[in-house]
Amino acid sequence: MDQYIKYIVFLLFYFNLTGVVASNDSKKGTITIPFETHNDFIVIEILIQEKLPLKFIFDTGAESTLLTKIEIANALGFKYDKRYQIVGADLSEIMYAQRAKNVSIFLDGMDISRLNILVLEEDYFNFE
Repeated sequence: MDQYIKYIVFLLFYFNLTGVVASNDSKKGTITIPFETHNDFIVIEILIQEKLPLKFIFDTGAESTLLTKIEIANALGFKYDKRYQIVGADLSEIMYAQRAKNVSIFLDGMDISRLNILVLEEDYFNFE
């Protein structure tokens, strides 16, 4: 249980550092971020482009938000402005991703603002 409390504290700390602005009527200034754990991953549900609820793995070591299914991004009308070459965790696999700009993300009703996210051109992970 202590492990989960550490994750929650880190999530709150991380979102405060990355500029998440939460509107909260509470005078205590606290927010609650619902999450699940699956195979030791922290999974949060977001609403993307104010249309589609998706589950994302919260990875504290990731530099960018990553969407693994380009079909979802294309269906939501994402516009891409730059292509990136990414090296996989094994340091040999080469993957390609497109940067989508100004993606609207809501987390439990909080507007996280417009983010740039990377969309993999091919689903290398097969997450469902």
